[in-house]
Amino acid sequence: MHIVRVKIEKPEDVNFILGHAPSIKTVEDIHGVLASAGSGIKFGLACCEASGKCLERWSGSDPVMIELAKKNALVIGAGHGFVIFFGEGFHPLNVLNAVKMAPEACSFFFPMANAAEVVIAASKRGRSILGVIDGTASRAIGDATEIGSRKGLVPEVVGNLRVSSASNSGAIQGAFAKREWRPEVLNPYVCEENRGARLDLQSIKVPCRDMFQGGAELGKDTL
Repeated sequence: MHIVRVKIEKPEDVNFILGHAPSIKTVEDIHGVLASAGSGIKFGLACCEASGKCLERWSGSDPVMIELAKKNALVIGAGHGFVIFFGEGFHPLNVLNAVKMAPEACSFFFPMANAAEVVIAASKRGRSILGVIDGTASRAIGDATEIGSRKGLVPEVVGNLRVSSASNSGAIQGAFAKREWRPEVLNPYVCEENRGARLDLQSIKVPCRDMFQGGAELGKDTL
């Protein structure tokens, strides 16, 4: 047996999920989960069979993402390994829990857009995914300045994730795209209706009104 590394080939900003799911209907089940997760989601999915004809099965809603999935899954070539690539505007963290609920989904190695290498154990019998080299190695310990900078970045990242989830709300998407949010958007507890609520988004019962320019509301069903 020997260890090999396979680089994930993709555009820099494309997100993907790498996982393991041993079932002949993995592609059909995961496709169904993703299609139900949000209107208009763009993705490509491919899974490697581990027995029989040992073919690569694939599906998806976007031709470019499908080709990425097929290309990378074939190079990885690890039995029951699957990979999902997402089109612009869709983030894997918005669907990761849903994909985990697929009956055959066993393990997940990587839900991100970083440059990555898949570490594979290869023998005469076949190949198996051991893990993923994610991005680059740490170079130093962050100081107080870096901590402050990162905390400033978090609200924007969270805001973008919410937009991706709220695919059925054009007003919300437009407000975030134009960076026209108010502080109440990222911290709903400043709204009078939610003062005193415990720090759990699921506990918000009353939508914060007038959050965006244009009067759109951010309620529990759009988080």
